[in-house]
Amino acid sequence: MKKSTLTVLVLGVLSLDVWLSLSLLHPHQRTIRDIYKEAKAGNAASQYDVGVYYFEGRYGGRNLSEAVKWYRKAAEQGYPAALNNLGLMYRNGWGVRRDLAHAVALYTQAAEAGDPAGASNLGGMYLDGIGVKRDYQAAIKWTMKAAEKGQSSAEHNLGRIYQEGLGVKADLDKAREWYQKAADHGFAASQYNLALLYQYGKGVKADFEKARVLYEKAAKQGMPDAQNNLASFYFNGQGVKKDVPKAMDLFKKAAEGGFPLAWQNLGQIYRDGTAVKQDFGKSFLAYREAARAGLPGSQFQLGIMYARGLGVPQDLKQAVVWYKKAADQGLASASNNLGALYLQGAGVPKDTKKAAALFAEAEKDGYLLGTFNLANLYYSGQDGKRDLKKARSYYLQAAKAGNRSAQFDLGLMSYRGEGAPADYVAALYWFKKAAAQGHMDAAYNVGHIYDRGLGVPQDFKEALKWFEKAAAKGNGLALTNLGIYYGAGRVVERDSDKAFKYTEKAALQGERQAEQNLGYFYENGIGTPKDIQKAVDWYEKAVRQGQPLAALRLSAIYGTGVGVKEDDIEALKWYVLARQLGVKSSKVDLARLQAAMTPDEIKAAHAKAKAYWAQHLRPKDCSRGGCVFWTDMPEAAQKG
Repeated sequence: MKKSTLTVLVLGVLSLDVWLSLSLLHPHQRTIRDIYKEAKAGNAASQYDVGVYYFEGRYGGRNLSEAVKWYRKAAEQGYPAALNNLGLMYRNGWGVRRDLAHAVALYTQAAEAGDPAGASNLGGMYLDGIGVKRDYQAAIKWTMKAAEKGQSSAEHNLGRIYQEGLGVKADLDKAREWYQKAADHGFAASQYNLALLYQYGKGVKADFEKARVLYEKAAKQGMPDAQNNLASFYFNGQGVKKDVPKAMDLFKKAAEGGFPLAWQNLGQIYRDGTAVKQDFGKSFLAYREAARAGLPGSQFQLGIMYARGLGVPQDLKQAVVWYKKAADQGLASASNNLGALYLQGAGVPKDTKKAAALFAEAEKDGYLLGTFNLANLYYSGQDGKRDLKKARSYYLQAAKAGNRSAQFDLGLMSYRGEGAPADYVAALYWFKKAAAQGHMDAAYNVGHIYDRGLGVPQDFKEALKWFEKAAAKGNGLALTNLGIYYGAGRVVERDSDKAFKYTEKAALQGERQAEQNLGYFYENGIGTPKDIQKAVDWYEKAVRQGQPLAALRLSAIYGTGVGVKEDDIEALKWYVLARQLGVKSSKVDLARLQAAMTPDEIKAAHAKAKAYWAQHLRPKDCSRGGCVFWTDMPEAAQKG
């Protein structure tokens, strides 16, 4: 399984509204009834406290409109904290219609009255251009006033201002200093941002231990961002001993706290099954939560799960829906997969032009599979416009970027002279590139080029080396060639046992040359006891894959009756098939076979050959050429 690489949020919560707590120093010394009575009598501080009570639900349930009413009463008397909190209600539309401009006006009154929370919130509005034109200098002015009074939210925002260089020259040292002040005051967002600086070594020496401690502090305050990142530390053993159960608990807390990346991480963990038991059902549910929250990566994963039926019944239409959502957000991998569905007509009507456009989108964003698929589309001409030069260009682009399949296909095009003149040296170069990345067919092709001496001096030792590499990964053609090398004693000591072993492995994979060679081994007892019936069986398998010499051997076996019942009709049938498959022989050979046969027997043999061809060898698809068709032989009813 691929090792999980979990998503860690890299941007902190940078700007927060400040909520003031009760103004009373010792609220336990006075009852709620006493406070309410004082508020009705016009005491601004008590009116503010009643507003807080209604907001927090201490009168039997939260009542935002009542909270607004009492904040307004206190604000009308110029009570700074009430001005701030009323501004917050208008800013968020709590208990009142949202009005950002009015929120700015209320924050301004609170700030001018010396309220540090109001000054901090006003600075935040100027900083982000909310309800007022963005003005970094005004933001710095009011944020600094609040920070000088120890307002932790303002200290935090100053950290942001210096980190991002908003109205000032970026200065990570000053950013860290202000984050540290706010963090020391217990401000979770600053603890989180400071942890990020230590985790990634921004302005400080990277220190996972310090980062982990800060994440712990923010996580204990219920900050889901911090819970997610702390979970990744425990999951990967960064700055702390690896503890998967604790990591899972933290991921779940962050997810339940409304943090989509935590759902995405849970989806990945359950999908991969490296640290916990693989569970596609749980993975699907987690990815769905993150996908619904708009995370393109999870939308993409949800598309994959619907397409493959992982954790949910296969539903290609739903796969299309989620791939499209991710693609609309610019995720190149989703554009690629959506293109593949359009190309196949899976979940959507087949549309090669749409597929090509989607592959082009993915290619434009640098997604190698998109480039590779676009190359395949131009090569195959599925959109009706086969263009080998364009195919070659896209294969080259993907090959240079390291895509091993593109390297292999580019090698094939160079070998065959497609889209450019044949170039065996270039073919060898790209096959070696692909082979270095474990492409076993490419390794075989390198051996083939050295074996034939194509563009390079013939070198059987080098060919053997590459055949062995490909054979070690199960390549049938390489196994076939090793059988030939050991059978003939080519640059190795002749070894019939090894020759038989390699040939049998290849034949069991359906390699037609190996099937033919294995028949020869059984016919002649090479590396195995002689067994004519097994020879016949393997020769016939080879014939069904178009091997003419196998048909010729069957003709000889039935003609001589060695190990089988002599049968002239069978002998002639296989001879006719051998000629149909390309064996060049003279009319004398045919005459010798037909010499002892009657015209009816000759016709029967030809009829059996034609029927066998129709059943086992008639080509089904010749759209790309290379097919061999039946040709009636003029000698069919004659004696030579």
